[in-house]
This record gives sequence, C-alpha cells and structure tokens, in this order.
Amino acid sequence: MGKRKRKRSNSTSENRYDFRWSYLAPQYWLLWLSFALLWLITRLPLSVVLKIGDCVGLLLYKAGGSRRKIGARNIELCFPELNESEREAMLCQCFKHCGHGLFLSGIVWWSSKQRLQKISRIEGIEPLLEAKAAGENILMVFPHNTSLEICAVALAEHVKFNVLFRVNDNPMWEYVAGKGRSRHNVRLIPRKQVKEFLSLIETDGVGAVAPDQDLGKKRSVFVPFFGIQTATVPSVSDFAKQTNSKVAFFDLYMDDDNTFVAACDGLLDNFPSDDQIADTARVNALLEESVRRHPSQYLWLHRRFKTRPEGEPKLY
Repeated sequence: MGKRKRKRSNSTSENRYDFRWSYLAPQYWLLWLSFALLWLITRLPLSVVLKIGDCVGLLLYKAGGSRRKIGARNIELCFPELNESEREAMLCQCFKHCGHGLFLSGIVWWSSKQRLQKISRIEGIEPLLEAKAAGENILMVFPHNTSLEICAVALAEHVKFNVLFRVNDNPMWEYVAGKGRSRHNVRLIPRKQVKEFLSLIETDGVGAVAPDQDLGKKRSVFVPFFGIQTATVPSVSDFAKQTNSKVAFFDLYMDDDNTFVAACDGLLDNFPSDDQIADTARVNALLEESVRRHPSQYLWLHRRFKTRPEGEPKLY
C-alpha cells in the first residue's frame, strides 16, 4: 500500500524567478550580451555547439590560472598510475567538456523539449518508476559532471523531481538560469532550504542531490574517495532516513555519439543503514566508479580535497 503524502507546503522558492527592472541596469549589460550570444549559438546543430565548446575550453586551458592548477592537482591525486602526459591530456579534455557545459546550459534553458529528447537517453529508470507508483519516496543521486544539467532535465521528462542546488551569486544570472530550468519538471530548492526540500520529497515523492563537493568540516565526515580521506556531507544517508526514501544512483555522461545519458542500475539495497559513515562511504564508492568510467567529464576544477582531517597537511 502506498504511503500517505503530506499536504504540499507553501514553497518559499517558487517566486524567485520574477523579472526585476534592476536587471536592466548598466552593470548587467555585458551579461545580457553574453546571454544573447549564447542563445544564438544554441540555435546551431549540437555538433557545431560542441565544437565551439571545445574551442572555448581549450582557450581556458591555455590561459591556465588557478582552475587549471586545481584540476591538475586533483587528477594527480586521483590517478597516480598515469604519467604526466596522460594526466595533462585528461585535464585538457576536462576543460573541453567544461566548455561544452557552458553551451549545454543554453540548450537546457531555451531549446525545445523535443530537441532535448533527441539528444538524450534514459536507461534503467523502470525500478524507480515502479517504486514511485507504489507510493515509495525516491532520492536520486547525481555526480557533478559536465552533463549534469542536461541529463537532469532529460530525466525530468520521465519523473518530476525536486533538486537541491547552489544559488548563483549573480542575481541576474540566477534569474535567467532559473527561468530556463523551471520550464522543465524540476523544482529548484536552494541548498540552505533543506527543510523545504525534505517536505517536498514527502509531498511529491522524488528528490535529487549531487553530494560530491567539499562543504567544509562542520557537517562532513571523512570517507574514502579515490583512496583519499575526503570531507563528505552525509546528506544521502540523512535525507533518505528522514523521508523514508529509496535511493537511486545515476551515472550521467555524454557517449561517443554525442548523446547525453542518465543511467540507473536499480535502487540501492539495504540503504540507508544504521551506519551513516558506511552509507556515505558507499555513495562515494559509487561516485568514484562513475568518474572512472568517464574521467574527463568530471568537474575536476573545484577543490574536492580542500578540507583535511585534523593534523593532515593541505593538498593545494
């Protein structure tokens, strides 16, 4: 018998994407011009968009800077078996995929749903849909890679969900991005509004998180990621317990035919357990397996290993 759902709460997030006249101020003109250029580029065939993304990513790679240093260090830490030239080739490809990501966002925000369906594929979603139809709550887990946004909205055509995300610091950017993403069956919940997020999972039945970023020591536990003790927020275990949710891990990637794939290998057995640390280590192991399958598509440009256990030296 299905679980009884709570009455929908009044979301504090649903009116965040109303236009404000302040967005027409001169400080935003360059950004409006950039969005206009992005809109034009996303009208082009996907193969051309990806080639432009390659060029932009290569320029960013050649420019160097702190992000290149961070990416190089992450790859060195996680793939010690590779030689220097192999690691550098992976880093270059990572920048190209990040270049793709800039333009894929525009496709998500403005392209038709028919176009998104043509360039995406969903695999293994049937157990999730069956569980939801039986009244189970579902928590989906995504890795942070360059296909995340486009795979998420493709998945939303099959199942409506709520996602916890980081709000952009630029309000006009957040308005344009949020307005575009809200065209799809996704409700965006700022990551500080956890209570609302959990309430909506119990109301709507499905939530999504990407738990593989360093959010500091305060709420984190240290569990292995590529053999390194890594500060990881145990949100998947905690949220699954609090909402009595089944957990589905999704591998997200672009395949060799330039199709964006969201693949689920079924619902996790015996999850969550009574051991929060073991649960979090299990999620990190799944994330690592996903990254190893598509290493250059992972977002290596953030400081995943910034927070260290007491007494350990800094890695950056």
